[in-house]
Amino acid sequence: MTDLSWMLDVLPGTSIADNIRKLLEVYRSLDEEIDRFAHAATIGCPDGCGRCCEETDPEVTQIEADFIAVYLSYSAVNVIGALNTRHSGCVFYDPSSPLHCTIYGARPLVCRAFAFTTIRDKNGAPLFRYCRHMPAAGSRTLVGAEIERGLHAQPPEVTLYGVRVAGLSGHGEPERRPLSEAVAKSLGRVMLLRRLSANNDAPDSGGRAA
Repeated sequence: MTDLSWMLDVLPGTSIADNIRKLLEVYRSLDEEIDRFAHAATIGCPDGCGRCCEETDPEVTQIEADFIAVYLSYSAVNVIGALNTRHSGCVFYDPSSPLHCTIYGARPLVCRAFAFTTIRDKNGAPLFRYCRHMPAAGSRTLVGAEIERGLHAQPPEVTLYGVRVAGLSGHGEPERRPLSEAVAKSLGRVMLLRRLSANNDAPDSGGRAA
């Protein structure tokens, strides 16, 4: 996982600061599980592939969008104008970059989990599907015990991490929006909080000043 420990000191005294701390821990835990699984199963994305980014504007929670907005506001990444422009795929996709993702360290849960986690099928059994761009020696869909036999490892379950992220909202399942829309909404709030913080007038942990 890219070192984002500097974000722990950003916007002290705000609800965003507290959520960044918690979200970083969720991401760190998932990244470690995926790394172990991918190594044991010897699977990975094809070199240079970024097709999932070309085709999808993923949906995120507002807390994830706030996290990305903070990352953008303190980095050299300049896509603010593009956030309000109609486009296909992810606005943060850069085909000329080795990782293709201009916010790779701060990418949301759905991007971290895609193709390396299980979901539950209608019977409650774990289900793993290879991304259609990944090579597979046998069946591209594995269920239950087939996963361990076919991959010699157990992928993390994305739903468990989704619940942890949802729990950061403090109330049920939060509304999810397309990434570009949600981040555009968050940026104004984050920039206001930065100005208040710079003036030593940051709001309390409830974030009421935003």
